Amino acid sequence: WLLLIGRYTVANEDINAGDVIAVENSNVSFTHYNNESQESKACHHCVCPLDVFKHPSPVVPGIYFCSWKCLNIAMKSYHKHEKHILKDYIKQCAVNEKIERSGVLFLALKAVAKMPWQFYCDNSRSELFMQTDPRFGLEMNKDELDKDETKIIHLFNLVTHESEIPSLERTKTAVRSIILLESLKQTDYFKVTLVNTKEFTNI
Repeated sequence: WLLLIGRYTVANEDINAGDVIAVENSNVSFTHYNNESQESKACHHCVCPLDVFKHPSPVVPGIYFCSWKCLNIAMKSYHKHEKHILKDYIKQCAVNEKIERSGVLFLALKAVAKMPWQFYCDNSRSELFMQTDPRFGLEMNKDELDKDETKIIHLFNLVTHESEIPSLERTKTAVRSIILLESLKQTDYFKVTLVNTKEFTNI
């Protein structure tokens, strides 16, 4: 059945309107920019409401976080790598009300940059990245599912619907991919840390 209709959940009792049936931490998220207040509409990391103690982004003016924790997580992973396209997005919002606001570009970049590039080069994960498994994650406990590594591998197991995508949308995806790659390159995402040879002079 999984191969025919994908992942699904079956309720074993009646569900009333307003009942919470599932709670899950998002893999990545995106909040829109408010032109009137000139700031993000919610926390840039967790999308929680902002209050008077909001924390400003040190790299993109107008972007805010709800807590030091969210700011710290973002700065240690994806935020510095999205600064160029994020600044351009904010600039375009001010002059073009019809700009695409889906956040697809930022969601994709966050999904990639939340892990270092070495993560994707690990040969032990190559099979998980190149093959899809409809049952991936179904038998894992909550602690395993909440790991960043597991969430990244989950993305590789999403249904692509590639055969249904029209050529124009494929072209847009290709252009987005180039933009993301350039943004990552210009913010030193692929920077290689060289080993200090002086540490080995006494060996």
